[in-house]
Amino acid sequence: MSDNDNRSIFDLTSEEEALRTVSLHLKRLHQVIEHASEVIERLKEVQHPLGARPGDPAEQTLSSIDR
Repeated sequence: MSDNDNRSIFDLTSEEEALRTVSLHLKRLHQVIEHASEVIERLKEVQHPLGARPGDPAEQTLSSIDR
C-alpha cells in the first residue's frame, strides 16, 4: 500500500483546493498577458508617443519592443 492510499479526505480536499487556486491564478495571468500584448500592439501603432521624435528615449523604448 502506498502513502497515497493512506491520505485522508482532508488532504485530498486541500490538494484539490490548491490546484483550483493555481488554476485560477494561471487563468488570471493569461488574461493579464493578453491585455499587455494588446497594449504593446497599440503602442507600436503610435508613431511618436508623448511627442517623442526618432532617437528620443521613448521612441527607442518602443523600437526595443520589436526585438
